[in-house]
Amino acid sequence: ITEKMRQPILLVILQLAVLLIETYGDFTFGDIIAIKRLPTNKKGLFKHYAIYVGNEPFEGKKPEHDIFEFKGKSKGKDAPIANCLFSKLDMKAKPFMDNYLDNLKGYKVGTKDEIKKRIEEKYRDCGPYKPKKNNCEHLATYVRYGVRVSIQVSHLGRRHLICKHISSLHV
Repeated sequence: ITEKMRQPILLVILQLAVLLIETYGDFTFGDIIAIKRLPTNKKGLFKHYAIYVGNEPFEGKKPEHDIFEFKGKSKGKDAPIANCLFSKLDMKAKPFMDNYLDNLKGYKVGTKDEIKKRIEEKYRDCGPYKPKKNNCEHLATYVRYGVRVSIQVSHLGRRHLICKHISSLHV
């Protein structure tokens, strides 16, 4: 196996291992939270990603909000279009921690201050949703590691991901 192939293979193996060790509900600030979703075409499974913020105070965050996520297009005249916002995590959706890059060479978990700064940078300013270039997984990995990565897009058949209108995440 060449060095170029080793890291993508390792990422896929790590992703599969995470699926086997899912931990529900024991989150700390900056954890990547994943929730399994079926795409609208019902062909295969993907995940919606968010960052756990808990009770950490942020401008624009309500006390009941505990995650930061890419929400995609919203409805209503005052609704933001394709934005990163704070929300309430629905534990019935069986969210789990998915910090899949933590122990890989070349990826470093940001400090609490770095993670807070990245959240403040992206709050209400994610840019347009693009399944292959700017989705919920890109946001979560950027906030945690400072690097935009999407294994779902890069390594699992380049599926068309939809991280918008995720109403079941919210109470």
